[in-house]
Parts: sequence; C-alpha cells; structure tokens
Amino acid sequence: MHSLHGRRVNDVLSRALAFALGRLHKRDVAVTITDTGFALTAMVPLNVQKALKLLKSEELGLVMKQALEKTQVLSRRFRHCAARSLMILRTYKGDQKSVGKQQMNSRLLLSAVKRISDDFPILKEARREVLEDLMDLDDAAVVLHELENGTMSIEEVMTELPSPFAFNIILQGYSDILKMEDRIEFLKRMHQMILAEIDAEGKDDIKKKVTKEKIDFSYESVWREAEEKRLEDWDEHQELLKKEAWNLSGTPLFAKEEIVKLIDGADDIRTDVKRALVKYKGEILRTWPPELVRFVFEKLGMEYDKALLKAGEEQSLLRRQLKQAARKTGMDPLIERSFNDLIDGKPVEHAEFWTYVDELLKGTIPKAWGDELVRFLKHAQDDRACGRASA
Repeated sequence: MHSLHGRRVNDVLSRALAFALGRLHKRDVAVTITDTGFALTAMVPLNVQKALKLLKSEELGLVMKQALEKTQVLSRRFRHCAARSLMILRTYKGDQKSVGKQQMNSRLLLSAVKRISDDFPILKEARREVLEDLMDLDDAAVVLHELENGTMSIEEVMTELPSPFAFNIILQGYSDILKMEDRIEFLKRMHQMILAEIDAEGKDDIKKKVTKEKIDFSYESVWREAEEKRLEDWDEHQELLKKEAWNLSGTPLFAKEEIVKLIDGADDIRTDVKRALVKYKGEILRTWPPELVRFVFEKLGMEYDKALLKAGEEQSLLRRQLKQAARKTGMDPLIERSFNDLIDGKPVEHAEFWTYVDELLKGTIPKAWGDELVRFLKHAQDDRACGRASA
C-alpha cells in the first residue's frame, strides 16, 4: 500500500491493519514498513477494504494496544522504561549486566507487571513512548478519520506485479533472505517484468524466463524452509530426550527402553512402568530432567505437580551454578556438601559454612557465583536471621 504520510504514521496504520486482517482471516500477517508505504503479506488473499472498515479512528488507540501486546518493540521500550525507574539494574554489586540479560529480566518483569495491572505506570509509559514517540498515533487517527468521512480515499488496484515505486517495499520484505548481489538481480528481474507489461510482444517470453526465479523468492518457500527447520529441531530435541532417558540413574533398563519407545512415537508403554511412574512421581519430579518429565507425563496424559517440577528445575539450576562456583573457587568439599544440603531444603547448622556465606555476601561477589544462587543464599541468610530473632 502506497502511503506518503511518513514512516511513523505508516507504522501505526500497517500494524493496526495487520491486526484487523489477522483477526478477520485467522492467519498470521507479515508487515513491511517504509517511509513511502507498507506491505502486508499472508498465505491467503487479504480483504483489505473490509479490514479498513473495521478500524475506527476513535478506537485506534485500543486496537494498537492489543496489536503491540506481544511485540519486540514494546518489550525493548519497556526495558528502557524499567531501567530508568530502577526496576532493572544495569549494574549489580559492581558487575555490569549485559543488554541480553537486562532484556531477559525485562521480559520476566513485563509478565509480572501485566498480572498485577494492565495499567501499571511503567507499562503505560512504555506504550506511550511506542505510540507517540516511536510512532505517530494522533496523525494516524487523523488519516483514518479522513478515510471515514470521505475526505481521503483509497484506490485498490489488482495486479500481478508491484509498481516500480513499490520495489523498495518488496526488497525490505526480502531483506533477511537476499544478499546484496541477489537484491540487485532481483531488482533487474522485476524491472524486466515491468518492461514485459509495457511491451506486449515480449511479455510472454520475458515472463517465462523470470517466473521460476520469482517463485524462488516467495514467502511460501521461506515458510516451507522454516517448517523443515522446525522438524530438524524436533529431531535434535528427540535425541536429547533419548540421551536423558538412557542416563537416568536408579531406573531399570526395561523402564528406560519403554521411555525411549515413547519418545520414538509409541502411544503407550507397559502397565507396570506406568504404575511405577505414578508410585514414584514425587521422586521423579525432583530428580529427572524437567524436559523429559514434561514429555513423558503429557504424552501419557498423566497429571503432575507443576509447582514441584518448577522447584526441581530451580534446584537443578542452583546445583549447576554451585558446581561452577566450587570448581572456579576451589571450594572445600565439606562446604560444598553443606551448600547441597541447603539447596535440598535440609537444615544446615555447620558454623563454618555460615561464616563462609556471611563473608561471601558481605563484599563484592565474584563473577563465578550465579545470580540465582546469590539470591538463594541471601534468602537463606535472612531466614536464618529471622529464626534466631524469633528464638
């Protein structure tokens, strides 16, 4: 769609229109935005005129609020706002946090904030910055209003080829696929097809020459490749699950074989193995790899305590971080054993251990210690202090 209202207005119009088309056709819609227009691409024909009638200028803000809900642009802007409001720390105990780690923390924080309130002040500010600073919601609403009252109109043209003014929009859509040399060749082929439209005599010959090459750069081929990659990733995931199954400690060989069959596509396993899964469910949730637990129990349609599994995941993460810290700091084996007991929830009264923890948390904590393990130790230290005070 050619629109000379500028990139900020086009950003709003394209996202709102894509959101309406997605709801209308129940399909994903890809958006490409430039200063002079935008393109909407999907696997099915799109009824743009009907979608435009669904959009109202006075409700554009509400539509954009929904359209931005799960986008990267809102997530990144929320990170900036959260950092300014000190909800996310760029430095922690003298250590600089990477942008990737800040972004990961911001996603967790964003999810928590949405559960608290959809009108949380930092979230509202992030939306305002996206819609008013990065985009131009007000002028986009003016454009929609003029379309509604007839001051402005849209002319719809059905064509097999985009106009030369749309070449840049098409190339932007292919930017992740094409190298610079391919982009130049792609432009040349498109130019040939435009000349073929003008020159009726040479149209058929040139079209036959370039049609196959044009198909090679369609979104359908890209999505097909993505589906093939997804299947390859599943094969890798399948092999990982098998490896975890074979490495289970304290599990009989016949039970491991049944689990591997399940991973390979079997619909059910031996009855005695299923009974054992139910009987030892608590121990399995604590000791088996979380991915394997989810796969086995969900494949068999068996219920399990997700909170207990999450606790097991957290324990596994803490043990990995402890192992890394012990290796890098040359930790005393008795201290390491006390750490493991604490992670398992056992009471630890070893005086030397708590002296070690107090000294560790008093100064600047070395990088060898993971953030989650440090937080766990601080909570344990606080709980111990509270217990002593109450006693």
